[in-house]
Amino acid sequence: QIQVCHGDGILKNDYGYRFMKKLIRSSLCIWLFKLFHPDWGCGLAKKVSKASGDYHRHDLKANAIRTELIEYGRSQWKLGFNTVLLGHYHQTGIVEEDGNSLIFMGDWLRHFTVTRLDKNGWWQGKWDEV
Repeated sequence: QIQVCHGDGILKNDYGYRFMKKLIRSSLCIWLFKLFHPDWGCGLAKKVSKASGDYHRHDLKANAIRTELIEYGRSQWKLGFNTVLLGHYHQTGIVEEDGNSLIFMGDWLRHFTVTRLDKNGWWQGKWDEV
Protein backbone atom coordinates (compact mmCIF):
# COMPACT_ATOMS: atom_id res chain seq x y z
CA GLN A 1 0.00 0.00 0.00
CA ILE A 2 1.09 3.56 -0.73
CA GLN A 3 0.43 6.53 1.53
CA VAL A 4 0.70 10.01 0.00
CA CYS A 5 0.97 12.67 2.68
CA HIS A 6 1.40 16.42 2.25
CA GLY A 7 3.44 16.40 5.46
CA ASP A 8 2.36 19.54 7.26
CA GLY A 9 1.31 19.00 10.85
CA ILE A 10 3.00 15.62 11.33
CA LEU A 11 6.05 16.85 13.25
CA LYS A 12 5.66 16.41 17.00
CA ASN A 13 6.26 20.12 17.71
CA ASP A 14 3.95 21.40 14.95
CA TYR A 15 1.44 22.71 17.51
CA GLY A 16 1.03 26.10 15.82
CA TYR A 17 0.05 24.53 12.51
CA ARG A 18 -2.44 22.14 14.10
CA PHE A 19 -4.03 25.01 16.07
CA MET A 20 -4.26 27.27 13.01
CA LYS A 21 -5.71 24.44 10.93
CA LYS A 22 -8.55 23.93 13.42
CA LEU A 23 -9.15 27.66 13.70
CA ILE A 24 -9.09 28.47 9.98
CA ARG A 25 -11.30 25.53 9.06
CA SER A 26 -13.89 26.25 11.75
CA SER A 27 -17.36 27.18 10.53
CA LEU A 28 -17.18 30.48 12.46
CA CYS A 29 -13.93 31.51 10.78
CA ILE A 30 -15.25 30.55 7.34
CA TRP A 31 -18.43 32.55 7.98
CA LEU A 32 -16.45 35.60 9.13
CA PHE A 33 -14.13 35.34 6.11
CA LYS A 34 -17.14 35.50 3.79
CA LEU A 35 -17.98 38.93 5.22
CA PHE A 36 -14.75 40.42 3.83
CA HIS A 37 -14.66 42.10 0.44
CA PRO A 38 -12.89 39.64 -1.94
CA ASP A 39 -9.88 41.96 -2.32
CA TRP A 40 -9.44 42.13 1.46
CA GLY A 41 -9.99 38.41 1.84
CA CYS A 42 -7.35 37.60 -0.78
CA GLY A 43 -4.93 40.05 0.82
CA LEU A 44 -5.42 38.51 4.25
CA ALA A 45 -5.06 34.97 2.89
CA LYS A 46 -1.79 35.92 1.15
CA LYS A 47 -0.40 37.42 4.37
CA VAL A 48 -1.28 34.36 6.42
CA SER A 49 0.07 32.04 3.73
CA LYS A 50 3.34 33.97 3.45
CA ALA A 51 3.82 34.03 7.22
CA SER A 52 3.29 30.28 7.54
CA GLY A 53 4.93 29.24 4.28
CA ASP A 54 8.49 30.43 4.79
CA TYR A 55 10.17 27.16 3.92
CA HIS A 56 13.65 28.62 4.52
CA ARG A 57 13.02 28.34 8.26
CA HIS A 58 13.42 24.57 7.84
CA ASP A 59 17.00 24.89 6.55
CA LEU A 60 18.58 25.19 10.00
CA LYS A 61 16.66 22.17 11.29
CA ALA A 62 16.73 20.04 8.13
CA ASN A 63 18.53 17.06 9.69
CA ALA A 64 16.32 16.99 12.79
CA ILE A 65 13.21 17.29 10.62
CA ARG A 66 14.43 14.51 8.32
CA THR A 67 15.10 12.24 11.32
CA GLU A 68 11.59 12.80 12.68
CA LEU A 69 10.05 12.23 9.25
CA ILE A 70 11.92 8.93 8.97
CA GLU A 71 10.42 7.97 12.34
CA TYR A 72 7.00 8.91 10.93
CA GLY A 73 7.65 6.70 7.90
CA ARG A 74 8.58 3.77 10.13
CA SER A 75 5.35 4.23 12.12
CA GLN A 76 3.34 4.08 8.88
CA TRP A 77 5.20 0.97 7.72
CA LYS A 78 4.03 -0.72 10.93
CA LEU A 79 0.45 0.15 9.93
CA GLY A 80 0.86 -1.70 6.63
CA PHE A 81 1.98 1.01 4.22
CA ASN A 82 5.11 -0.14 2.42
CA THR A 83 5.64 3.17 0.61
CA VAL A 84 5.18 6.60 2.18
CA LEU A 85 5.48 9.75 0.06
CA LEU A 86 6.03 13.05 1.88
CA GLY A 87 5.99 16.60 0.61
CA HIS A 88 5.95 19.98 2.37
CA TYR A 89 9.54 19.95 3.68
CA HIS A 90 11.28 20.50 0.33
CA GLN A 91 13.62 17.54 0.66
CA THR A 92 14.63 14.92 -1.86
CA GLY A 93 15.62 11.35 -1.23
CA ILE A 94 14.45 7.78 -0.90
CA VAL A 95 14.98 5.92 2.37
CA GLU A 96 14.63 2.15 2.04
CA GLU A 97 14.48 -0.30 4.94
CA ASP A 98 13.32 -3.92 4.97
CA GLY A 99 11.45 -3.61 1.66
CA ASN A 100 9.74 -0.37 2.69
CA SER A 101 10.29 3.08 1.18
CA LEU A 102 9.99 6.61 2.50
CA ILE A 103 10.14 9.05 -0.40
CA PHE A 104 10.68 12.77 0.04
CA MET A 105 8.87 14.24 -2.95
CA GLY A 106 11.42 16.89 -3.84
CA ASP A 107 12.24 20.56 -3.62
CA TRP A 108 10.29 22.34 -6.32
CA LEU A 109 10.95 25.83 -4.93
CA ARG A 110 14.75 25.85 -4.92
CA HIS A 111 16.16 22.88 -6.83
CA PHE A 112 13.19 22.04 -9.08
CA THR A 113 13.37 18.36 -8.16
CA VAL A 114 10.44 16.01 -8.65
CA THR A 115 9.55 12.37 -8.03
CA ARG A 116 8.06 10.04 -10.61
CA LEU A 117 6.89 6.43 -10.62
CA ASP A 118 7.22 4.54 -13.89
CA LYS A 119 7.74 0.94 -15.02
CA ASN A 120 11.31 1.05 -13.68
CA GLY A 121 10.27 2.20 -10.20
CA TRP A 122 10.68 5.49 -8.36
CA TRP A 123 12.81 8.18 -9.98
CA GLN A 124 13.93 11.55 -8.65
CA GLY A 125 15.61 14.30 -10.58
CA LYS A 126 15.34 17.79 -11.98
CA TRP A 127 12.10 18.88 -13.62
CA ASP A 128 13.83 19.43 -16.97
CA GLU A 129 15.08 15.81 -16.94
CA VAL A 130 11.56 14.34 -16.82
